Amino acid sequence: MPVSLPLPPPAAAQDDPAAEINRLAEELHIQNLRTHNVTRWVGGDLGSLDGTEVGIPAGTVLDDWTFVDLYDESVEVNVDDLDRPVVMNIWASWCGPCRFEFPFLTEYALHHETSYDLWFLNSGDTVSAAKRFLRDQAEGITNYFDTGDRFNDSIRMRVFPTTVLVDTDGTLLVAHSGVVTRTVMEFFEAVAANPDLGSVDASTIDIPDLGAIIGPVDSADTEPIVYGQQVVGELDDETWKRGYRFEGNAGDEVVITMTAADEGLDAYVVLIGPDGERLAENDDSSVGTTDSSIDMTLPETGTYIIVATRFLEADGFGSGGYSLQVATTDQQDPGQVGNANVLEIGIPVSGRLTFELKQQNYLLEATEGQVLRFTLTHDIPEERLNLQVRLGAGERLVPYTGTQNGELEVEAEVFETGSFSVYVSRPQNSRVGPITYTLLVTEVGEAGPPETDPTEQALSYGDTATGAIANDAVTQTFTFEGTAGDIVTIAVEATSGDLDTTLALIAPDGTT
Repeated sequence: MPVSLPLPPPAAAQDDPAAEINRLAEELHIQNLRTHNVTRWVGGDLGSLDGTEVGIPAGTVLDDWTFVDLYDESVEVNVDDLDRPVVMNIWASWCGPCRFEFPFLTEYALHHETSYDLWFLNSGDTVSAAKRFLRDQAEGITNYFDTGDRFNDSIRMRVFPTTVLVDTDGTLLVAHSGVVTRTVMEFFEAVAANPDLGSVDASTIDIPDLGAIIGPVDSADTEPIVYGQQVVGELDDETWKRGYRFEGNAGDEVVITMTAADEGLDAYVVLIGPDGERLAENDDSSVGTTDSSIDMTLPETGTYIIVATRFLEADGFGSGGYSLQVATTDQQDPGQVGNANVLEIGIPVSGRLTFELKQQNYLLEATEGQVLRFTLTHDIPEERLNLQVRLGAGERLVPYTGTQNGELEVEAEVFETGSFSVYVSRPQNSRVGPITYTLLVTEVGEAGPPETDPTEQALSYGDTATGAIANDAVTQTFTFEGTAGDIVTIAVEATSGDLDTTLALIAPDGTT
């Protein structure tokens, strides 16, 4: 998960370093209330002390340490010999949050000018498991092993990950329990540069609503979607939010779902009403998932805005793809039956095929006689995607057909009313990254009688008409008015040439 981070300005460069530290402390306190993290600091504890914080207070002077390096050599660290403050990230290979924040911290360690040295300390783990994990991380970081968990125990650490800032005299300046963020790292930088400055009383901080910080959203900058439509997108540090708008009516019962396509993204969705007020937001739709959903009844008729973002928004560092859909509850489940998404005529859907997900399935309800046009486009034209449509496991409406130059358009007449399975897939041997596609099914028309010939003749009972058949005019049409129960005789005779005639009678409903 590559991360591109703006370098925060050193606190020493601020006009008032103490004020800058206090500003960051207040921001971190509010953020901790959202994330349920805790930061112990010599200037005051930040967040709600809930038993996850380290057991010793900030300001404690730590003893010397003995660690083991990657070469199994003992490393004696005398706190009196530290040239610069040290930030230590205490992690374990089995810890999901540790693994999540590791790329962010390695990027910080390797590419940022800081007022401290950044070390990684593996604890509560086996050396072999830790080394296997480190093989997949960036080279050049400083990592030690806390054998016997001695350092862990000395600060009475209670959760993984925990990140501490220690001054050059061994004083514990900051101990942050939980995943770090940019705000945490900026706070470490400010305190490391001026360890004797700053203090806050968290009880006096004005706490706003603890919702997503997304800033203003202009409807003109959003993408239109309709009920039942599925769209896909990607979020990263440059684009950490995307907006969509839809038209809703008062009383509509809607379900908005945002599903992360990559494990590195913690999805977060916000719904804004026609009056610009935030109506609802959601981080995790259920325990154990990073997907988001909103289920509500719309209060008024108008244009609604959906903001797809990530947890902690601009301050987050997760990235990856997602799919988003808004549907009414009376639509089929909304948009999914079993393992297949529901595809509706006239509503485009977008999807994302990866190494892990090579095929996406849809269900399409179609009626005998409909003529449907299937349009498939995707973002990597040199790659091929395949489309197939069939009735259950039976007859194919559209045979296995591939795109050319990123596009495919095919028409087919529905031969039987029913639920058709629509498959979009990428080749098994494809080696490119994610491929994003859009699939649209439109109705061209219905099969039935030929269109009326502008040269057709109207006849009455008893009339006789003449005409000519040639290669450029192989049919001629005549019409007459009839009454139910009439018994009629219609005859056609060739009067010249070698014409072999055929006659068809078409009823008012178009049947022959």
